Amino acid sequence: MEILLIKSVACQNVCTEVPKQYKCYCGKALDPKYDPGVRPHGCGDVCLRKGRMCEHKCTILCHPGPCPDCSVMVEKPCGCGSAEANICNKILNCGIHQCKSVCHSGNCTPCREAIIQECYCNKQGRKVICSAEISGSLRYSCEDICEKILSCGNHKCQEKCHDGPCDPCARDVSVVHSCPCGKTPLEKARASCRDPIPCCDKVLVLIVLCSVKSGVTDITSNGQPFHVIQETFSCGLPCGKQMPCGRHKCNKPCHDGPCQTPCRQPCNIPRDLCGHPCDKCHDHLPRKQL
Repeated sequence: MEILLIKSVACQNVCTEVPKQYKCYCGKALDPKYDPGVRPHGCGDVCLRKGRMCEHKCTILCHPGPCPDCSVMVEKPCGCGSAEANICNKILNCGIHQCKSVCHSGNCTPCREAIIQECYCNKQGRKVICSAEISGSLRYSCEDICEKILSCGNHKCQEKCHDGPCDPCARDVSVVHSCPCGKTPLEKARASCRDPIPCCDKVLVLIVLCSVKSGVTDITSNGQPFHVIQETFSCGLPCGKQMPCGRHKCNKPCHDGPCQTPCRQPCNIPRDLCGHPCDKCHDHLPRKQL
C-alpha cells in the first residue's frame, strides 16, 4: 500500500491525505482571500490555537508552522505546596518533627532530631536520634529493676523498668485474702503487708519443674511448718547441663538422673594437620591423632 505525502508550499506542513478544503493556517477562515496587509494564506486574526504543553492559546497572528512556546507567566506551587520558596515544614517519618530544609521536591530525609530520653524508673537517661521507631518519645525502658516504692510504702517494685504505674504489692492486705496455698480464707484481717500470712494445716501439692525428685518435704513459712508433696515431670526443653567433655551442653530433653556419657556431639574444632573440623567429641586424644 502506497502512502501519499503532500507538502504545503506555504506552511511546509506534510499531509497524508489530499486536503478537501482550503483553510488559513490557524484553521478558522475557509478560502482566505488575498489581502496585501496580511500574510499570504492567512486570515489576519489572532491564531488562538491551544499550546502544545499548556492550556493557553497562541496570541500571535495567524501563522504557518507550529505555535511558539507559551510565554504566559503563572504562579506554580513548589514541592511543599506553598507558592513561595519557604521552609518545607512537612511532618517527617517519625510523625512528630517537621522538615527544616528549604522547600524541595520528593520525599523528605528521615528525621535526625536529637532528643533526650529518660527511663521510666527515672534512674538513667540517654541522647538518641529520633526515628520512626522512637516517634519522638521522651521515655524508654532501661531494662533495670524498677525499684520504685509500691503503694504499700514498705516494698519496692521488682519488675523491669516499665511504663505506667507499678502493680500492687503482692503481700498487700487488699490482694492477699487466703493462706499461701489458696485453700483457706484468712480468718483475721491483716493490718499491713508486713504482717505474716498464716498457713493452713492442709497438704500442699507442689508441681516441681525439671526433674526434681518427688517426695514429701517439710517447709517452714512464716515460722509455721507444713508438708509439701513434690511431683516430677519434664518441661521438654533441652537439658543444658555441662557434659563431661567440658565443651558441650546436654541437648537431650529435660530428664532425671545424670546426662548421657560419653558425649556424642561433634567436636567441630579444626584438625591440626588438614584443617577439617573434627567429627567426634573427645576428651583424651589430641586433634592431630583423630
